[in-house]
Amino acid sequence: MSHAELCTTSNFTFLKGASHPEELVTRAAELGLSAIAITDHNSLAGVVRAYAALKEMKRTASESISIRSSQQMDHSSRQVTGGTSLMRPDIGTQLPKLIVGARLVLQDSHVHWVALPKDRKGYEALSQLLTLGKRRAEKGECHLWHRDVLERAKGMTLIALPQAHHRPTA
Repeated sequence: MSHAELCTTSNFTFLKGASHPEELVTRAAELGLSAIAITDHNSLAGVVRAYAALKEMKRTASESISIRSSQQMDHSSRQVTGGTSLMRPDIGTQLPKLIVGARLVLQDSHVHWVALPKDRKGYEALSQLLTLGKRRAEKGECHLWHRDVLERAKGMTLIALPQAHHRPTA
């Protein structure tokens, strides 16, 4: 049975996510997940690092690592003797698929929206939506409203994540 994680926050979401995207995709591979979506708050930043990490994992998974400790040096002839031991990297047999996404945190909603583009047009729409929100705000912030998502979410799968309401204590 395969499993995919569709809402993973990396350390690119300040004070929310703790792990680097590279660590998240490595752990997903170790667990045998079929897919992982990196969905940072109003950002695609973690996806870029996750993609680079998976690309490197794919390259190294096909290579074997030589273990030199199984080789010995004949000091009189200065030649290496003994066999070379090969080790495969310790990851799952199949790397997880990376799903591009972002968690949209809106100014006028208690619901966060995980936005997962279905195709290139959906990715373009998500990028434009995030750019719109960042242009409205000061550096490091993103101001999006519910109407923005309704107008620009074409080509995306949206998953609603209601947030807990915190009531003041007396």
